[in-house]
Amino acid sequence: MTEEQIKIPCKYAVEHGNRPFTREEKEIIKQAIDKSKDINELFAVAFATLFR
Repeated sequence: MTEEQIKIPCKYAVEHGNRPFTREEKEIIKQAIDKSKDINELFAVAFATLFR
């Protein structure tokens, strides 16, 4: 699975998950997912999102 293929379900989970994010927060998180250059950055975004 490529990084781009991993980003799609990540963004879907942000948009449709149970977390109480505002619309603005969702957009910022999805932008961070898109801008991540490798899997380590993607995990950093996920980690930061979980513990906000």
